[in-house]
Amino acid sequence: MRPGQDPDGVGAIRRLHWKTALPYDLVFDVELIAIEPMHRIEGRAFGELDGIGVWTLGPEGGGTVVRYDWQVDVTKAWMRLFVPFLRPVFAWNHGVVMRRGEAGLASRLRRDTV
Repeated sequence: MRPGQDPDGVGAIRRLHWKTALPYDLVFDVELIAIEPMHRIEGRAFGELDGIGVWTLGPEGGGTVVRYDWQVDVTKAWMRLFVPFLRPVFAWNHGVVMRRGEAGLASRLRRDTV
C-alpha cells in the first residue's frame, strides 16, 4: 500500500500516457476516489485531462456489463484554443483512441490479466 492510499486502493494514483492518431500524446494522472467493489469505481483525472470518471458494473446475462462515464476537459492551451475550429478532427481522434483502448482491454480480458 502506498502512502495516502487506503486498503481498498482509494487514494492510489496512476499515470496514464495515451498515444493519439494525431501528432500529440496526452499524459495525465488518475486518482481512485471511491470504490464499491463489483458495483462502482470513481476516479479523478488531473494533468492534461481534468475531471471525473465513473465506472459502473452490473450483471447481464452470464457476464458483466460495464459503463464508463467520463466528464473531462483538456488542459493543453493550444487544444483549448483550437477546439472551435478543429472539433471534427478532435472527435475523430477521440474515436481512434477509444477503439484502440477497447481492443487493448478486450485483449487483456481474454488473457485474464486485468
